[in-house]
Amino acid sequence: MRKLLSFLFALLVFVSLASAVDLPSCAGKQARSKEECASPCYFFQPQGASAGTCAYGVLVVDEVNDLGKAVPTESEMQAATSPTNYSVATPAQRERLAEVRQELATGYEAMNARVKSPYDAEIERCAKKYGVPADRIRAHIAAESGWNPNAVSSAGASGLTQQMPCYAGDLVQQCICAECVGGGTDCNPVPLRKNGCLKQGVVSGSDDERRLFDPESNICQGAKELKRNFLRFGSWDCAAFAYLAGVGTASKYNCQPPSEDSGLRYIRRITSYYNAFRSGQCNAGGKATHC
Repeated sequence: MRKLLSFLFALLVFVSLASAVDLPSCAGKQARSKEECASPCYFFQPQGASAGTCAYGVLVVDEVNDLGKAVPTESEMQAATSPTNYSVATPAQRERLAEVRQELATGYEAMNARVKSPYDAEIERCAKKYGVPADRIRAHIAAESGWNPNAVSSAGASGLTQQMPCYAGDLVQQCICAECVGGGTDCNPVPLRKNGCLKQGVVSGSDDERRLFDPESNICQGAKELKRNFLRFGSWDCAAFAYLAGVGTASKYNCQPPSEDSGLRYIRRITSYYNAFRSGQCNAGGKATHC
C-alpha cells in the first residue's frame, strides 16, 4: 500500500508539472510512425531509424541519429566550445563533453585561399570551432544573404546566414512576433503551434539585435546549425536541406526533397557554390568574391 501511495503521489506531481508548462499529451512520447503523434505534435525520426519521438514545435533534446549516437544539444555544443569548470562537472558530464569535442574536432576543411571573400577570417574561425568545411559556410552565406550582413527576409531571417530570431540559440534571448497566424502580435514564437509567429524579430537597439547581426556571431550560429544537422543525418546535402526546410521536414522526407521549391534547387545551389569555391573560381560566390 505504501508503494502504491508513493506511486500515485509521484504521478500526481508529474501531471501537475506537465499541466503547468502546458505540454500536449503526446510530447516526448516514443513512436513508430507519425500517425502515433496526435496533432499538433509532429514526428521526428532520424534517417534510417525505426522509431522516433513526438515533439511539440521543437525537437526533444535526447535525439539519437541513425548510428545510435546522441546528437549534441545546443547547450552541449556551447559548453564544448567554451572554457569549462571541470571541478563542478560530474564524470558523466566530462565524458559527454569529451565526446562532443571529438565530434566538433572532425569535419573541418580549410577554405581555398585562392578565392577571397568578405569575412574569410570569421568564417575560418567558426569552421574550425564546429568542425565544418569553411567553403560550405561560404556557400551558404552566398546563397542565403549574398554577403549582406544586414539582410532580413520577409519572415525575419537575419544576417549573413539568415538566422531566425526564435531559433538563433545563444544569439537571441527574447524574440518578438511581428505577425501572427491569427492576426495581431500576441502569438507563440514557434510557427507549428496554434496562432504561431509568421514573422520574427528582435527588439531594436537591444543586445539581441547586436548579436544577431554581428558577422562572426551570426556565422558561428550558422556553422553550429549545419554541424548539428550533419550529425543528425550524416550528409552535408541533408544538412543543407534541414537548414532550409527544418529538421522535421528533412526527416519526414528521409532527406529527399519532394520538389524543386522544397529543397532540390537549394541543395544544387549550395553544391554549385561549394564546388566553385573548392575549384578556385574567382567569382565563386558572386560579385563579392575575387582572386
